[in-house]
Amino acid sequence: MSIRDYKKECGKECNKKPDCNNFSQDDYQKIKNSNPEDVKKIEDIAKSYQGKSESEIMSDIFRIVRQEKAKGSLDNGQINSFANAITPMLNAEQKEKLKDILGKIKE
Repeated sequence: MSIRDYKKECGKECNKKPDCNNFSQDDYQKIKNSNPEDVKKIEDIAKSYQGKSESEIMSDIFRIVRQEKAKGSLDNGQINSFANAITPMLNAEQKEKLKDILGKIKE
């Protein structure tokens, strides 16, 4: 599932709920059913970060961003699109953290 598809799928719910951090099981199931392979990939990535510190995760994110930018497969426009897609689902603290991260990876 692309970010655009995810946003489209989730967008209706996010516009109805002030806090999309509380997806119901039904919401999750709709997303999972729309493209189970992508959901599995996301779940696997999330599991790979369990038990890691925030600094380890941030270091990994920065490393991956540098690699992808060097290969030409990631640019700031794509980063902005991703950020715009997920921002409606974040609380104020998470939005502030995302803003900080974006500032660092766009340098």
